[in-house]
Amino acid sequence: MKTKMKIILGLSLSCLLIPPVSADHRYGFEPRPFRRHDQARVTRVVPIVETVQVAEPYEECRIENTHYPRSHVSATPMIIGGIFGGLLGNQIGRGNGNTAATIAGVVLGSSIAHDLDAGNHRRGGYGRPVEICETSYSYRYEEQIVGYHVTYYYRGRTYHTRSDHHPGAYLAIQARRY
Repeated sequence: MKTKMKIILGLSLSCLLIPPVSADHRYGFEPRPFRRHDQARVTRVVPIVETVQVAEPYEECRIENTHYPRSHVSATPMIIGGIFGGLLGNQIGRGNGNTAATIAGVVLGSSIAHDLDAGNHRRGGYGRPVEICETSYSYRYEEQIVGYHVTYYYRGRTYHTRSDHHPGAYLAIQARRY
């Protein structure tokens, strides 16, 4: 019994000697340092200059006749040609020849209209003049300020940093204390 009592007493005393762990440390969080904003005096600012390529857009326009693909050509000219051919053939024939002349007029009128339509298409007769404009680019090189090397003085020490903009006479910094 004495041995068990010594073990319990020893464990109890060792728990008192171990410092307590904060909840943040138990879950893997580190305490954050105290931060405050301060201003440092800027002693030097040097622009960082780079040569960059600049694209300048311009518009180029031209006039072109539009051409419809053969699949988009209408059948209307052949139908109208057939109707006129049929009417003309009907005027020519008499009796049984009237029917034959009408049919021949329809076929001949459709064929003539088809040939005229195809000829117009080959010669660019279909379509209309259209202005087509495209944007093109000319390129030139120029020097541009892309940032600044800043030297500043804070609490007796000189520091350097890079800034995207000119800081002015003072630079806003974060002072840390632990």
